Amino acid sequence: MDKIEIKNLEIFANHGVFPEENVLGQKFVISATLYTDTRKAGLTDELTASIHYGEVSHMITKFTKGHTYKLLETLAEKSLPDAASRASASQNDHSAC
Repeated sequence: MDKIEIKNLEIFANHGVFPEENVLGQKFVISATLYTDTRKAGLTDELTASIHYGEVSHMITKFTKGHTYKLLETLAEKSLPDAASRASASQNDHSAC
């Protein structure tokens, strides 16, 4: 299994236990590793045969800005599976961790 890494994606959002964090917001730095088979993409040079990490980054950013959670663990549990399922629905069978 191959992997595609998204590292240090900076997103300004409103998450945290304290009310000030939810009102003022703060910068979050998110990294994700997506596991997939890249062989077909490597052989065909077709983006549709791989994970478009730009689109996944956009999905993570949109989700992170569009929801508010107290715990980062909740954000991770809810956002990454959503991004993975959307990526696999538009491409091949992929998963994220």
